[in-house]
Amino acid sequence: MQYAGRILRPFPGKDTAEVHDYHDISTGVLASSLAKRAPGYTSLDFPDPRR
Repeated sequence: MQYAGRILRPFPGKDTAEVHDYHDISTGVLASSLAKRAPGYTSLDFPDPRR
C-alpha cells in the first residue's frame, strides 16, 4: 500500500488522486492495521475511517 501522502504528491499532468482503503473491523488483524493507518488519514484532512 502506498501512503496517501505519496499519492497526493503533486506531479506534472496529474489533476486528481484517489485513495481506496478497505478494512473490516470484525477481523482482528485488519482492525489493527486500520487503527495504525487512521491517524495518517486524519492528519491529511481525510475523514476518520474508524467512524
